[in-house]
Order: sequence, then C-alpha cells, then structure tokens
Amino acid sequence: MSSVVGQCMQMCPQEELILRERERLLHPLEMLPGTEKHKIPTADRTRTIKCYSRSAAGVNLTRPDQLRPPSILHKTVEHIISNTVNDDRFTLTCRYDFICDRFRAISQDMIIQRVSAHYCIQIYEPIVKFYVLFGYRLCEEDISKYDPTLHKKSFMEYLKRLLVCYDEVEMNSSSIYSKMFYKMETLQISKNVHSEENANRPLLETIYLMSNIGDTNTLLRYLSLPQKYQTSLVNLAFQLSLSHVKGNFVQVCNALPKLHVLALCTVYLQLPSIRKSALKIMNVAFHSKNLTYPMENLKTILLYDTINDLHNDCKLCGIKCINNVINFDKNAFIDNSVVKIKRSQIIEEKLKERNIHELLL
Repeated sequence: MSSVVGQCMQMCPQEELILRERERLLHPLEMLPGTEKHKIPTADRTRTIKCYSRSAAGVNLTRPDQLRPPSILHKTVEHIISNTVNDDRFTLTCRYDFICDRFRAISQDMIIQRVSAHYCIQIYEPIVKFYVLFGYRLCEEDISKYDPTLHKKSFMEYLKRLLVCYDEVEMNSSSIYSKMFYKMETLQISKNVHSEENANRPLLETIYLMSNIGDTNTLLRYLSLPQKYQTSLVNLAFQLSLSHVKGNFVQVCNALPKLHVLALCTVYLQLPSIRKSALKIMNVAFHSKNLTYPMENLKTILLYDTINDLHNDCKLCGIKCINNVINFDKNAFIDNSVVKIKRSQIIEEKLKERNIHELLL
C-alpha cells in the first residue's frame, strides 16, 4: 500500500487559514499584531500553523494538499521552538496549549504519510525536549490550567515513538542502502544536521531512564543499548536509577545535579516522592525521643532550596520540626500525605546558562 505524499509547502494549508480567519478560530499567537481586537482578526501568515483535527465522518485527512511533507514539518517545529516557546507576550500555559496542539497536528501528518524513521527522529527529538522543559516550567501551575497526568501521557507517547525510530534506524544501519538513504534524507531536512547519526540519542536515552526512575523496563533497555550509546551521561542515569531501586536516596540526590539539565528536569518531577521515601526511612532509622537531626544537613542532602520548604514537607508527613532541628518519630509518619513540588534554584541557574533555542534544537 503506497503512502500519501504531502504537497502543502506552508505551515498552514491556505484553505484552513482562510476558514479559521473567517470563522474567528485563530489562536492569539497567530493573529497579526494590532488586529487582535478587530471583529475579525487578521491571520499572520508567518505564524499561523495547521491545528490538530480529529477524524470524523465526511472529513478527509489524507488530502495531499492539506498534508505537509517532512521537510516542512521539520521547519514548522523549528519555527515553533524559535518563535513561540519564549514569546513572553503570552502566559506559559497559553503557549503550552498552542504548541501541544500544533505538535499533535505535526505528528498526525507524519503518521498519515508514514514518514521514515530518519525524518521522525529529527522531528520528534525537539518535541520531546519541549515536553521535558515545559513539564518542569509548569510544575507549580494549578490543575485547572495544566494537567500533569495528561502531559506525562503525551510526553511518553512521543518519547516511545522516538525510541522505536532509534531502534529501527539502528537495525537497518548495516544496510548500505539505508546509510545512503539516511544521508540523502537528513541533508534535505537541514543543512546543520549532526555529522554523526543519532547524535542526540544518548541524551534522549538518559531522559527515558529518568522519566520513570527505577523502572525495570527502562533499566532493561539500557542493558540492550549498543555500546556506542552507553556514554558517561547514560551510565550516570543508569547508576542513579539503580540507587533508587536499592533505596539509596542520598546517593540519588547527590548525583542529580551532575545530570544534563533536561534529564534533571525530567527526574525533578519525581523528586517529591523521592524525598518522601527518604523521610519515611529516616523517620524509622533516626527515631528517638531525645535526639534530633539538624534541618540544614537534611536540606542539603535532599536538595531543598530553603529550610522553610523542608519544614513544610516534614509538617505534611507528620514529622516535628522545632528550632531548625527534626525530631523523628516512627509512629507519627503520615503515609497518604502529598508532598508538593516547586521549581528548583539549581535548575533555574542551569537554564539561565543555556540558550533555550539551542537546548531544544
């Protein structure tokens, strides 16, 4: 069965652009500046991007003139990363909702056209990195504006598709034809592609290891990786995950700052549960009616930014804190407590040192 080949050479098909402009369905990010308050806002042709459309009766999603070829899909992803991710005119949640929808439309076009794994890698890598970064950036948002469960589901879908593409390329890499085909395709995608195949793969494999720290499937995948991808970065993530399995949460927290900032953003979302597990163990190990434990030490060990943050978590878990010391009591721990997450000073400092455009692309 032959696949459909997209013929739309713009980020948004002309037919959709006219329809959405007429029906006032443009997103604020797509409106021409100065026309936002007009009765019918004008579409900014350089910023309007095809939106996701569900399959329904009477709707033909396979029309070539409505599908964007892989090269245009890649350019669209680059446009979003370069021009939308850091557009401070709009809130983080506004940008997030817009970008997620447009990435979903890109993925839909790829699936319909049965795009090759080589193209998929170039397109899915920045998408996965975006989900990692915004998963961290939005971790403090109210559930009414941002759903972390839905975010995790979408993130894992894209990440697993990317890993499947990595495996497919690796499986076919011994073929002379495949190598030639890959070089031809990647040259068509971008002039600035990496000279080595899957240059970003170690980072994405690290992100997968950190996405479910201690998970058996992620650990088994590491063991099956080709030796060339078991870099120091991936090895660190593997050892960190093993430490989590062993319950050595102190070692986990000591190793976290050594990770790449995106891998750190990934695992940081699981830090509340790691901290809670550590507090539960210490609550038994250091149980005493007379002895206390200094909060400053524990703040450093569990990577808290302030004593107050540690105090709040201890209070939620039923642990007594008085005068900057902790009095552990194994009978007082609250198992069903929910430890909240806050953005980290360590990650914020690392992000300030990086160019977001280069980080995601």
